[in-house]
Amino acid sequence: MGEIIEVVLDIETTGLNIGDGHRIIEVGCIELKNRKTTGRTFHKYINPRRKVDPEAIKVHGIKDEFLIDKPIFSKIAGELRDFIGDRAVVAHNGLNFDIKFLNHEFSMAGIESITEDKVIDTLILAKQMYPGSPASLDALCKKFGISLTDRKLHGALLDALLLTNVYRCMKAPMQAEIFLANTSERTYHHKVVINETDHMRSFYLSDYEVLMHEEMLKNLGQSLWVQSSNDDSTETNKNKN
Repeated sequence: MGEIIEVVLDIETTGLNIGDGHRIIEVGCIELKNRKTTGRTFHKYINPRRKVDPEAIKVHGIKDEFLIDKPIFSKIAGELRDFIGDRAVVAHNGLNFDIKFLNHEFSMAGIESITEDKVIDTLILAKQMYPGSPASLDALCKKFGISLTDRKLHGALLDALLLTNVYRCMKAPMQAEIFLANTSERTYHHKVVINETDHMRSFYLSDYEVLMHEEMLKNLGQSLWVQSSNDDSTETNKNKN
């Protein structure tokens, strides 16, 4: 199996709408190889040559005076495009926001755009995986037990790091061994330990998620998973006796 190289990306802007002339003011990228960070990052602040909306400042805290001496987008466009290359780009709400803004900036700089088939939009992925549940980056961080302590304001590189952790958690069931076990106290919460090659994370399932899992197993009939659980229970009872 070949190596999977991906780039997790986030941006901050002067405002929400390209149609109103808003521009990118910060870009943060993190390179992944087989879903693990390689240590390669790309991070730049950008002079948008326009005012930052007050509402946007409330989100990311980046003010006009800070951006005065920063390069304009066309000066960093080539370096950024080279960093992304032909790799898949992971972005939260990427198709409707990040990639639209990036391609608009790339177009003005005469640089090749990122095609939609190269975009992994984790907002869409989250809605598919957890229908009906909140799917914002904050909500997903809380779901997976990823700390938001250092995130007083949004920031492109910080949010790219948070998204990297979220993305790895979302993909973990496909590439890691999952163990389900009761917690030490007799509650109806279960602990999920995802065992990866370089670290270990723990998460807790809600009562609702546990019940949904049990309902799914009932609908499966006599699955291998259920059989394995029954065998474990039988062995445990034998040991007790």
